[in-house]
Amino acid sequence: MSKLLYDGVTVTVEIGFSTSGGANKVPLGGTLSQIVWTDVTEWVRSVQTKRGRNSELDEFSTGTASIVLSNADRRFDPEYSSSPYFGAVTPGRPVRIRAAYSSTSKNLFFGWIDEWPTDYNYSFDSVVTVQASDAFKVLNQLTLDSFWNYTVKKDNPKTWLRLGEATGSSVAIDATSNVTGMNWVTTSGVAATGKSAAGLVFDSTNGAASFDGSSGLELRPGLPKPAATIPDSYKRTLEFTFTTNTTTDGSYGMACVDSGEIVMGVGMVVSSGVGTLKVWRGSIGGIGSVNIFTSTVRVNDDNVHHVVVPLYGAFVAPTVAPKVDNVDMTLTTGRTWTAGYDTPVDTIGLAMNKLDGDNFASPFTGVIDEFIVHSKTLTAADITAHYQLVIGSYLAGQAASARATLLLDMASWMSDARAIGTTSSTVQAIETAGKTVLDALKECEAAEQGRLFIDPDGKVKFIGRHEIATTTVYNTSQRTYGDAGSELPYSDIQFMFNDRLIANRVTVSKNNGGEFTVDDVASQGEYFIREKTISNLIVQSELFLRDLALAQVDTYRTPELRVESLQVKPRTIPGSLFVPVLSDDVGVRVTVKRRPQNVGSPISKTLILEGVEHSIENDDWVTRYSFSPTPVDYFILDSASFGVLDVNVLGY
Repeated sequence: MSKLLYDGVTVTVEIGFSTSGGANKVPLGGTLSQIVWTDVTEWVRSVQTKRGRNSELDEFSTGTASIVLSNADRRFDPEYSSSPYFGAVTPGRPVRIRAAYSSTSKNLFFGWIDEWPTDYNYSFDSVVTVQASDAFKVLNQLTLDSFWNYTVKKDNPKTWLRLGEATGSSVAIDATSNVTGMNWVTTSGVAATGKSAAGLVFDSTNGAASFDGSSGLELRPGLPKPAATIPDSYKRTLEFTFTTNTTTDGSYGMACVDSGEIVMGVGMVVSSGVGTLKVWRGSIGGIGSVNIFTSTVRVNDDNVHHVVVPLYGAFVAPTVAPKVDNVDMTLTTGRTWTAGYDTPVDTIGLAMNKLDGDNFASPFTGVIDEFIVHSKTLTAADITAHYQLVIGSYLAGQAASARATLLLDMASWMSDARAIGTTSSTVQAIETAGKTVLDALKECEAAEQGRLFIDPDGKVKFIGRHEIATTTVYNTSQRTYGDAGSELPYSDIQFMFNDRLIANRVTVSKNNGGEFTVDDVASQGEYFIREKTISNLIVQSELFLRDLALAQVDTYRTPELRVESLQVKPRTIPGSLFVPVLSDDVGVRVTVKRRPQNVGSPISKTLILEGVEHSIENDDWVTRYSFSPTPVDYFILDSASFGVLDVNVLGY
């Protein structure tokens, strides 16, 4: 039930006490809509919320809420077994605070409970002051995998040998647990131990296996064979990465598979010191009689190379040729690349020169990493993406908004807990392994110079910098607060005017790239050199560095009287104030006016709302806003307001 406070305003506080369907906490992989809410408004004594930031120079912080609940009957006591919520008074419960006035109903806060501190100091009364945080806290606790690991896991491979075991290991473990792994053996079949090497895949958290020609890995038996009819579900693709610097002429076995009916081998052939890849496929005893593919890419140059080979057709011809570094291999001997009677693998060998009697001349020497048997035929687009992941160029040039969406996907973030807007910056391929989701999202925010925060509905909201300039609610003042009768009244206003925000030398740099510095000599002559540095941006464009530095100097080269904060008591004029108090949020543009002693012209500032605080009690409601000045008004063609020469500046 809602609680009628005063002036027609109702407030509702709900907690996700339900224990059904796992919807009682953070529903990763699901939706916020699946949360089952319990109304606890009857026991609410006061509410405080705080979201956003103090100014545009601060980072958006984790939003918080404090809710004082009556606990006189011990219903919110985790130790009281007669409580209707016994067993559910735990940290991590979702909580939301809603308010309504007339036809306007809005969330004020959505988050998750941190603690339930109980005050037992009174004989006949007790309160619990629930502390809660918004989704920023959750996102800061979720650690990302690498893009490579995320992509491979999403493909649901049949076998995935990471090959990152320490030196001395006797077995290479299958990460899928579909098979027990592969045994290290000598070329004559005697048990052996392996050697480790650094991983070959960009941003992978795993090592690789080193082969010196004396031993390799063998799996017997491998994947189970199907019954008589071979279903299409057994289409598979072999994938691995390797590096070698072997220049001695000869042939070197890298990966062999034997189905009992069809044998396939992948190896390197070195001729006149140049190594190229060879893939053969044929019946036992007839190697070369079916297909031989060769690469045009030199592979013995000590660089990392990526191999993809369609393994099985199940009477359906593969649509993708074997590839090295995303380049098609060429059919040099045999029939066209058609389907054969290919059954799933009985035996796999790595760095072995022979398998069931079918030979390369020598075992491979070098490093092999991430050996995968996929449960599907990889498409050309899949292969391109995997190759780019290996070399570290995957997602380079991706829009900041698309990257933010992908990061949330990697975290299984709720599909209805996102409000990602349109962004303008393109971002680099970056390492994600070990980063928190929040840190990676903030990299996107900085690259865009936008605003990323948790909105009152619990959604991750990302406002692009051009949205601020082109969207009405952000580029046009929505209302005017002031001290004249026709303006919305405020109860307190705080100004700031000092040298803290002056910046007349701005240096902007990017990750793995250059930097650009802009000086304003006139400002430096008046206020000395005031430096500001923005570093490690993951943007791709070098021009962006210059444009951002110019915009920063233009904004901060001279001091400006700023409205730091504004306090509003909506009960003063309920019909005029409660709707904006419930509706306005981060990014909204407003005008604030002040007429000091009615002397001279009014102080008038157009501002961007950066933070919102609410304090709600049984007999009072106070809202405090924090602001930043409006950004530079960028030049927009055909705009009467923003297309004025010598007034509006070029955007970035």
